[in-house]
Amino acid sequence: MRLLVLILVFFPLLLSAQSRKSKAAYAKGTLFGSVGYDRNWYSQSKINFSGPGYEFSLNGVTGKDEKSIDFSNLGLLQYKAQFGYMIANHWGLSLNYNRMNYRIPNGNLVLLSGSISPGVDTVTDLNGTYLNQSLTIDTSTFNYQSTALNFYHIDLSRVDTWVGGRSKDNFAVSSILFLGAGAISTKNNFTFGGNKNTETISMSGFGITAGLGLRFEFFKYLFLQPTFGSGYIQQLNVKTRSNEANSLAKQKYVYTNANISIGFLLYIRATNSCDSCPHW
Repeated sequence: MRLLVLILVFFPLLLSAQSRKSKAAYAKGTLFGSVGYDRNWYSQSKINFSGPGYEFSLNGVTGKDEKSIDFSNLGLLQYKAQFGYMIANHWGLSLNYNRMNYRIPNGNLVLLSGSISPGVDTVTDLNGTYLNQSLTIDTSTFNYQSTALNFYHIDLSRVDTWVGGRSKDNFAVSSILFLGAGAISTKNNFTFGGNKNTETISMSGFGITAGLGLRFEFFKYLFLQPTFGSGYIQQLNVKTRSNEANSLAKQKYVYTNANISIGFLLYIRATNSCDSCPHW
């Protein structure tokens, strides 16, 4: 009698388990997340600086990122983190955080335009009115650096699987196309006129991004993903002095990006044809 009861209880579950079909990573109801290392390349740009006694621009700035990984200073580490959900077959939404760095390199030849009042720059004695005056940046006396250029954005992505992806496959290759937009915050260092300010924090602007990734999926739950992208950043309100509300920098530029990430996949919705059997 007990055996009969056990059969009656567990037999429907066994049938249900047999009818399950593993979800593909592109299917609706899939959670995904990843984290990885970033490199960034920036277009030439013009930076406008304003503050008490000065308003000038530097044209032809060639911004650089931090290309080396310094484990003694993890505050400069560049990376991207992502968490998303497939809202429909092939279509996903994700929250993203790109932590980038931006600095003017030593020796950068720029064109100086604008005005600087006498007595503002007590180190290099820049004063007067300038129009496209050649200037070579010496970062010991003039430094502009975003040690944390934080890009928070929401992406819409298109996912297509080209290799594998069937229930019996433990390896698959998928393409990822994405388009996103969001806000920029900065942690900034600024040295000018003998005054050095570090880690001035501000919500400074906005950005848009787009790109293509190739996702290599292993055992249905893990993946490795190289990604190449590009974007546009406009910073309207970078605070350069923590104690001076009207000391600001403004800038806009295009960037390209390369990223390598590791991540996970979780299938949180039903996986069988009757839409009733959750599969984690």
